Amino acid sequence: MAIDGRSRPQKTSMTHRTHPSLPADSQTTDDTTHSPCPSEPLDRRVDELRKQIDPDRLPDGTWPPRASTPVSILIPVKNEQANIVECIRHLTWAQQIVVMDSQSTDLTSPLAQAMGAEVYQFKYSKEGWPKKKNWALQNVPWRNEWVLIMDADERMSPELANEVRQVVSENRPGGDGRDGYWVNRRFIFMGRWIKHCGLYPSWNVRLFKHRFGRYERIGNLRDTGSGDNEVHEHVILATGDAGYLKHDFLHFAYPDLDSLIEKHNRYATWEAHAMEAQYEGGIHPALFGGPIARRRWLRVVTRKMPLRPLLRFLYTYIFQLGFLDGRAGYTMSRFLSWYEFISLAKYHEMQMLRELPRRDGRVAGRSAGVHISHHGRKPRLPAAGEASRIVGLSVYHGDAAAAGIEDGQFTTGVEEERFTRVKHWAGFPRQALRYVLKELADNDLTQVSSFAVARLPRAHLWRKVLLTVSNPRSMRRAWNRVLAMRKVHNLRQAIADTLSVDESDVPPLYQVEHHLAHIASSYFCCPWEEAICLTVDGFGDFASTMRAVGRGNRIEPIDRVFYPHSLGMFYTAITQYLGFPNYGDEYKMMGLAAYGEPNLADKLRKIVLPTSDGRFVLDQQYFVHLREGVNMTWEDCEPFLGRVFSDALIQLLGEPPRSRDEPLRQFHNDLAASAQRVYEEQFFELINSLAKQTGIRKLALAGGCALNSLANGKIFDHTDIDDVFIQSAAGDAGTSLGAALYVYHAIQNNPKSFVMEHASWGPKYDRGQIRRPIVERIPGYDGSDGTFGEFVIQTVEDDDALCRQTAASIAQGDVVGWYQDRSEWGPRALGNRSILADPRRNDMRNVLNLKIKRRESFRPFAPSILEEKVPEWFTITYPDPFMLKVYPIKPDKRSKIPAVTHADGTGRLQSVTERSNRRYYKLIKAFEHETGVPMVLNTSFNENEPIVNTPGEALDCFLRTKMDRLVLENIVIFRKKAG
Repeated sequence: MAIDGRSRPQKTSMTHRTHPSLPADSQTTDDTTHSPCPSEPLDRRVDELRKQIDPDRLPDGTWPPRASTPVSILIPVKNEQANIVECIRHLTWAQQIVVMDSQSTDLTSPLAQAMGAEVYQFKYSKEGWPKKKNWALQNVPWRNEWVLIMDADERMSPELANEVRQVVSENRPGGDGRDGYWVNRRFIFMGRWIKHCGLYPSWNVRLFKHRFGRYERIGNLRDTGSGDNEVHEHVILATGDAGYLKHDFLHFAYPDLDSLIEKHNRYATWEAHAMEAQYEGGIHPALFGGPIARRRWLRVVTRKMPLRPLLRFLYTYIFQLGFLDGRAGYTMSRFLSWYEFISLAKYHEMQMLRELPRRDGRVAGRSAGVHISHHGRKPRLPAAGEASRIVGLSVYHGDAAAAGIEDGQFTTGVEEERFTRVKHWAGFPRQALRYVLKELADNDLTQVSSFAVARLPRAHLWRKVLLTVSNPRSMRRAWNRVLAMRKVHNLRQAIADTLSVDESDVPPLYQVEHHLAHIASSYFCCPWEEAICLTVDGFGDFASTMRAVGRGNRIEPIDRVFYPHSLGMFYTAITQYLGFPNYGDEYKMMGLAAYGEPNLADKLRKIVLPTSDGRFVLDQQYFVHLREGVNMTWEDCEPFLGRVFSDALIQLLGEPPRSRDEPLRQFHNDLAASAQRVYEEQFFELINSLAKQTGIRKLALAGGCALNSLANGKIFDHTDIDDVFIQSAAGDAGTSLGAALYVYHAIQNNPKSFVMEHASWGPKYDRGQIRRPIVERIPGYDGSDGTFGEFVIQTVEDDDALCRQTAASIAQGDVVGWYQDRSEWGPRALGNRSILADPRRNDMRNVLNLKIKRRESFRPFAPSILEEKVPEWFTITYPDPFMLKVYPIKPDKRSKIPAVTHADGTGRLQSVTERSNRRYYKLIKAFEHETGVPMVLNTSFNENEPIVNTPGEALDCFLRTKMDRLVLENIVIFRKKAG
């Protein structure tokens, strides 16, 4: 697949250069690199923000000289775009401001530079704030003896500033002989100072002589690799006593509930690491030690007490008078109690995972978004020369599937619907699992090293609890989630039952968060070592959207959009409103959009509300899934999703919802076009803001919404992206592959090595298996060529002759069933399980719908085109081997291929290369020789059912429809022409 075969200006991202004044040995170590922020010109968005930063800048754009207070400010940051400007604005009295960044993916560094700060970069494998600060204290070229440490979400009051200036002023002869000072801070939450709940006083040594102060280091935190405690860190002064300042910092650590949840989840992980260190002798808490040691002693003792979360709530809310802080105090006390629960849960998980190996010798299961159960065989790495085989599963959701990888290479994968013959089949993929085990390990379960499933019900537990508490009517839905969690936790038994083995024989099972699996399915199949990653869908593991950066064998999540907000839910709501109620009907609205104008977009923009960081929220008055819940069915059947929109949407649009049998009117066309427009606007903003944050112009896209080929085809025109990769099973089926790849690369630390260039990963049948159903279904056929009633059966051994013969049949107007090699992975027929026809015929759409498809007339058919011919027929030349992008067809070509030209002049193309599908390529080449047109019309081989899987299903479809010709590998069956 020629990924770079498109003419498009290439953009370069900013480069980082090392600081000439830093010690040479501090520039790069085994696990750290340090460099200042780049000095290249800031991009347009930063320039616009600079103009709003401070009205006190001089006319030439420079800053007024700093005041003479001899103090340096150190601000450690990562992704603090929302706070850094306001933090620095209150520090203009200091001689030096140093921002120590950790490779932020937002505008933190350029904004800090714009504010006149010195910016340095500190890079390492795992975040460790003490290590970062210690490095800064030792290596930054400080201008002053005194350093003040601040967080970006803290604010310096004028009173505290004056006190600091008084302490360190050169005009204060002799001073008081102290080398440092404790500073208190006030937590501001929900608009008020949380004075109680144990958050005040909160003393830390913040102002000190930098040569005397270092942050405490705690050993035995194996996963951080740094020996640093990342929570409750404290400065230790080498000499002298520390005094106390009278005034406090204002600490805006939790500006909203989202920030509170995010930070506590992060802190809980760090706290779990600290527990390990305390239990394993890394630190020594003591009842009769200092205040820090005493607090740690209390934590160690009380952590093993039953009902600790409840006790924490009672302690903070009652004993510490948290109730005096009003609703904010109650909310904070509840969160602190849940913080204890999550911390303990993560600690116990670490204990369970501590024996799991990785190739780099580190623990295998401690990756965010992953859980493992191994009640049977314990995890181990394959021995030298032994293959690593992982089976991935997508379960209890639409498009259940199984996939197998060997040594990181995708070997086989198939959706369960291909066996059950039920569209989008949901449940446990029993037949798909059996097939994958046979292909991957010849039915020998002992050859499988592990399983991976794309479900992690425990993910984002904090958010789930908060939502349930704040929405009592959602209790029933929460109970249903608990029942779903039980099913997922019983997966090992489901695997054992499917394979007729004992549960103890099942290899270790990794549970990977839904959207991590989505992103892994695309990024670990793309040809690049670095890319921004985006997944957008309905919901999975309590999120609908994830943005991340893929680097090497790692995926680094940046942010998510959580339940109840979802672009997929918005799209589904309008799809249902238009009278398409079935699961997966969204593609129908995509087809209908070409016939309308987006004149209702302003109304729909009231539903999807963008946020400043490129994400969005939904106005919940137009939906029922949060307030009332939605009926859903996900087990061993076609998925069902009840109505998701509320009566408020009907009032907004001023028309009643369309019933299934009601004729489509222009209003419906316009509504479809408007929904597509609003979806695209937010979709492109997600991409643009992510690209701007990271400077990366390659995109790996996944999720159910990655099947929105209309939006995908406009990415190049509406974003700064230069390259896009979407794997063929971008929807939920693909998460089975993603989960397996995530375990192999991110958990087991294997290098990235696979690139998906074709979609032929499903079942294949030999000639004997093909002839058997023909013998059974066509009277008189005994395996020999000949005429049998109305059918002629031939065997054509020469591929060139087979392709010439089939191309000639298509050119004469025949509809041909083309059944070859392995079935496609994903929802698109891409030349192996396809129905082919002549794209030049005006009547071919009607012919296909009349003879076979029996579907809505507004839905388009797609062209399969030789990749090298794409520039001659389409306005965008970027290849798409998986038929996941819609491009405009050149105006002068549209009349030549009306059967594949949609109402808006576009086509959802599939580019075909000889390397990816040799026989299909030769067939299209033969059709070009016959007609001068290097493409054929391609639609899926089915009749209102899943794409055919077996030769018998292909033959049945041929027999019950009016298809003219069937090509089963080299066996050709066609109907005799009348006369």
